[in-house]
Amino acid sequence: WCDPDEQLRRLQAARSDRTPRALVLGDNRFAGNYLIEKISVGLKQTDDEGRTLEIQVQVSLKEVVIKTKKKKKIFANPFKKRV
Repeated sequence: WCDPDEQLRRLQAARSDRTPRALVLGDNRFAGNYLIEKISVGLKQTDDEGRTLEIQVQVSLKEVVIKTKKKKKIFANPFKKRV
């Protein structure tokens, strides 16, 4: 159980900060890094007191390739005098 309104706010905040995020599939496989391009909110279901029970959301994603810097290998100078 979760608060659908809070989850929607978190999703909208993730879109606003424009930070690529990992997409992890249901079987826990990493599918890449993506930006949230667009969020469309559809049908909402509420209870008798107006609390949100369900929100249908469609999300458009854009894959982002994050390049990592390669570490330079540092070799000891074989000609340096050792004390």
